[in-house]
Order: sequence, then structure tokens, then C-alpha cells
Amino acid sequence: MKSSSYRRVVMSLTATVLGLVACGGPQPTSTPLPPTPTPVPPTLQPTDAPQPTNAAEPRPQYFNTAWADSYPDMHKVVVQNVTYRTVDDTSLTMDVYYPPDMKADERLPAVIFVFGYTDSAAKRLVGSPLKDYSQYTSWGRLTAASGLIALTYQTQQPDDLEAMVEYTRKNAASMNIDADRIGLWSCSANGPTAVSFAMQPGRGYLKCAVFYYAHMLTPDDKFRGQTNGMCASRGCYGAELRDVKELRKDLPLLVVRAGRDEVPFVNESIDHFMSVAAPSDVQITLVEHAEGVHAFDTERWSDRSRELIEQTLEFMRTNLAGE
Repeated sequence: MKSSSYRRVVMSLTATVLGLVACGGPQPTSTPLPPTPTPVPPTLQPTDAPQPTNAAEPRPQYFNTAWADSYPDMHKVVVQNVTYRTVDDTSLTMDVYYPPDMKADERLPAVIFVFGYTDSAAKRLVGSPLKDYSQYTSWGRLTAASGLIALTYQTQQPDDLEAMVEYTRKNAASMNIDADRIGLWSCSANGPTAVSFAMQPGRGYLKCAVFYYAHMLTPDDKFRGQTNGMCASRGCYGAELRDVKELRKDLPLLVVRAGRDEVPFVNESIDHFMSVAAPSDVQITLVEHAEGVHAFDTERWSDRSRELIEQTLEFMRTNLAGE
């Protein structure tokens, strides 16, 4: 897994993924949200994943087994699948990751892992929708094991994120979620979708946002042309991503920059975002992983990677749960 050939494959893949965020191609027609069904309150039972009674029994597969070493209760996390939207008779679902010791009447903050391109694009690249990809099932379990609820979701079109957030907030009570304490996590090509969503007015319920080696949008829209050009032939998101007009000053941001990131325009966009954000008094923390590569949380595990993941979890808990 640490071989140079594998790294080249990963870097090629992530470079391709980066291009899948925005393009000028035809945009899907938005379908009005159907009436929201009465949600079924979650039954906090053990996850369907195998529950080991000894070391010989299997556990869920994680992208990096070191995570399970730090959080041994990851395999006990409760995972439930909920339909949040129906489009053309197709149900779109989200996975809800609950802490293993959560009480039935408890409400907790939630972290949404934002996806900026479609399930069909993800299947071509990694073989599955991103919500089922091992990077995100690992992060979902890790986040829940640290005491927060994590959400991942299927997506077919750009406004699925809005529909998913609307459903979650409307049904927060039955989902045991604090509707006014929600955070975002995104990385790589998913960055522009998360930035665009988070920076819109009227979203005070968003209490923090995390960006790992992410392509960042800025008010002057620098690098947007390059992003569009990279994916013009791939049919990915673009025109429906709202440009950031004003950076929110009430939203704490954590930006993690990988010093050895080779994906085009990522570090350049982060540096430009910082140059715009810093004079604007935006609450932003920039952390450098000097030796980190793109997707360092899944490749070339190191003590520094572990430190940054711990810092990320603490950042989310502090801003969402008031620790």
C-alpha cells in the first residue's frame, strides 16, 4: 500500500477526482422535494457489522487500521440508513452514525461529510458511492466514536446537499440530532461545494467547517476557470454552485494543507483563500502537514497524521458541543 506505484495510482485518482467538482456542462433539472414522510425514530441497537467477542473475529474494514487502534469502539458504532429524498422514483439515502453509548432521548451535534460530485462519478473512480467508500465509513465511525453524530449521503445532483440538510433539520428530533449545531467536513474536490454552501447567509446552524487538502473557492473566484476546464467533459457540478460573495465571520474554519500535495490548484487555492480571509477577520485556523500528501488521512500514515486527526476531532467537538 505504501509502494510508489500505489502512490502514483492514488495521486492520479485524486487528480481526476479534483476535476469532478465543477464544469459548464448541462445541469440536471432540480426536482421539487416531495412531502416529508413521518420519520421512524431510530432504534439505537448494535450495528449490523460483526461484533467481535475475541481477537479472531472480523471487524468492519477501515481505510487505516491505526484509527481503530486509537478508537477501539469504532466497531460498536450504530449505523442507520434513512431515506431523505425521492427523485424520479429513486430513493436517496443517508447513513447516520451514532455513538455506541448514546442514550435514546439524547440529542447530539452532527457532522455532515460533504460530497461535491455524483454517485455515478464516484462509482467510476472508486467503485462505489462516496458514502460507502472506506474513507468515509471510517471517518463516520471515527466521528461517532469520538462522541458526535456523523452523516454521509447519496447524491445525484447539486442540490441534494440542501435537501439532505433540510430533511435532517426538519426531522432532527426523531434522529436525535441538535438541529442548531451542525458542522461540515470536506476534502479535495468536495471543497467548493462545502465552501459555497457554508458561506451563504441564513445558515447560523452551521457552527464549524473542516477542509482537508481541499480546493477552495474565494470571493474573487480565482481558479474557478481552471477547475471548470479540468472537468468540462465529465458532466460534473459547476453552474449550480453558488459563488461565495462574502466570507462569514461567525463560522470557525479549520483548513489542513498538505505540503506535498501534487493535485493541481489545491494548495494554490488554499493560499489564495488565506490571503483573502485573513484581512477579513474570518475565524480560520490553517494547519500545515509539511510532509503530507493528498489524502494523507488514508495514505502514508504517520504520527503527524494522527495528531492532525485528533486536532480535527477536538476542533469539531469544541465548536459543536462546547467542549
